[in-house]
Amino acid sequence: MNKVLHIVFLLVLWGLSTAAFAEKYRLTVNASPSNSQVRIMNISSRYYAGIKLAPGKYDVLVTKSGYSSNRQWIRVRNQDVSIRVVLKEKVKQQALYIMHVGGKRGYVNRDGRWVIQPKFGTAYGFSEGRAYVKVGGKYGFINKNGGWVVKPKFDDARSFSEGRAAVRVGDKWGYINKNGGWVVKPKFDSVSSFSEGCVDVKVGDKWGYINKNGGWVVKPKFDSTGSFSEGRASVRVGDKSGYINKNGGWVVKPKFDSASSFSEGLAVIRVGDKRDYINKNGGWVFKPKFDKAGLFFEGRATVKVGDKWGYINKNGGWVVKPKFDYAGNFHEGRVGVRVGDKWGYINKNGGWVVKPKFDYADSFHEGCAMVEVGDKSGYINKNGGWVVKPKSDFVASRFSEGRAEVKIDGKLALINKKGWIIPIEELERTQSSTSSDQSNSSSSESSSNAPGTLYFMTGSTCGKGNITVRNLDTTYRTENLDCCGFSGGQKEYYLSPGSYTLSYTITDCSKSPHSSSGVKFSIRANRQTVIELNMGDGYYHVK
Repeated sequence: MNKVLHIVFLLVLWGLSTAAFAEKYRLTVNASPSNSQVRIMNISSRYYAGIKLAPGKYDVLVTKSGYSSNRQWIRVRNQDVSIRVVLKEKVKQQALYIMHVGGKRGYVNRDGRWVIQPKFGTAYGFSEGRAYVKVGGKYGFINKNGGWVVKPKFDDARSFSEGRAAVRVGDKWGYINKNGGWVVKPKFDSVSSFSEGCVDVKVGDKWGYINKNGGWVVKPKFDSTGSFSEGRASVRVGDKSGYINKNGGWVVKPKFDSASSFSEGLAVIRVGDKRDYINKNGGWVFKPKFDKAGLFFEGRATVKVGDKWGYINKNGGWVVKPKFDYAGNFHEGRVGVRVGDKWGYINKNGGWVVKPKFDYADSFHEGCAMVEVGDKSGYINKNGGWVVKPKSDFVASRFSEGRAEVKIDGKLALINKKGWIIPIEELERTQSSTSSDQSNSSSSESSSNAPGTLYFMTGSTCGKGNITVRNLDTTYRTENLDCCGFSGGQKEYYLSPGSYTLSYTITDCSKSPHSSSGVKFSIRANRQTVIELNMGDGYYHVK
């Protein structure tokens, strides 16, 4: 017996030593870009080039910010392995802004240059790389180059959401994909937009839900419905509302007088004349006690008790007890509130950022908010400082991707977050350069020699000075620059195509001089060149 045990023991030792000293092979991942991160997900060891691994399968993940990741299984057999992985850079589509000229709408880029000429009767913003536009009474879809994805043939349309867009033919609605192909041919009486893979649709007088392939999730049986949010959707049967999950099962059977969508894990419900919050399982967070209540945003919700508004946290504790005459939703850590007839801003702790002094205060977007003082409009930053001081005949909009669409003295323009005005390219010049298919060779030659436009802007800082534009070291033009005013200094020149250099000397209101020479730029026919100068830090930018 002892002899048998001894033999077994030796065999075990031999097996362990064989495993311990099994031959290993090198794995090398040659990634591009070279500073990509490489990880082997099914082992604890950290990857390094030429890491020694026993034969087997390895889950290799290569990542880099701004690039699509690559993940694949690599088998190591009885030799060294070297693989090459090239990551694809994520293409960020350019931001486009709707502008209208002479009753027609088109799209400009961040520099104010026309990308898609104004030729549509109605145009809407891009969503998922597509925008629906109206031509001759019918709707179609374009891409960001202005090419037709679907030529105008629909009687109505909606923006793309989760790869699907609702369109109407006659009195029935259906859904198309991003290539314009039918996913569900028109058969619904009313529709919504996809959310979390489902959408509520109406057939006759009842609502149900379909998935992205058009299959029924819940056949029509509800009197009204809401979109899915955080895995739940509010539905109404008769005069009571409840919640279903994405399989169509009841989470909370209808028992509320009204029910909102979920936000940050909570939803507002009404029982009688009081409102409160439930969690995603239908459990009460607090007992009904508020006269009005809003959804949670950034961990705060606005609620009304009596005739005043305040803010609570997600535990039901007061952040600000009711004292405002109106209160909005938090966005970017700030919210506009009204006391009497004046608006100000508070932070998430309830402290004043800007005490009430505005006649209107919008929510913050990309660090800026529109405000009104009397009949003047402007922008402030999150500390309450002016980005653009209030100006008459100034129509403002919210910032999106670093730009806001504005109208100044009746003229359309863009504005950046430093308050600099970006004029819209003049349509007449643009049309001459983009209509070569309708022009002969001689007119094309003429167009290539047409002047371009130079804008020199100095931001909203006050100052005075001069600039000199040189071409081949010959002085082309010198101008005095007075940059006191709404948009700072802004001078416009029409120059022949070619290469130029620029020098400037400007003294701001604090008597600090700013100067530079040898700023190089080019002028292209029928195009704008904008030179921006921030006198506060000596920054200039040519675009």
